[in-house]
Amino acid sequence: PKTSDGIQAAIDALPSEGGKVFLPAGTYLIDSTTTIPSNVWIEGAGASSTILYVEDGSNCSVFDNFNQTKKAS
Repeated sequence: PKTSDGIQAAIDALPSEGGKVFLPAGTYLIDSTTTIPSNVWIEGAGASSTILYVEDGSNCSVFDNFNQTKKAS
């Protein structure tokens, strides 16, 4: 299956102004936290088509905000 490393690599490859990462249908094995910066959107092919599965024994979040200290105004 696809992994969280691949999702993070797709986010990191976006231009500095951000953009969208589309996760095609499939099962994604999450084994580490994916960090999402501002102005980045994650979109899947649908609830039954794009499945994010946290690997057994992983102590991680699926997604994490890049800046957890800045509050929205």
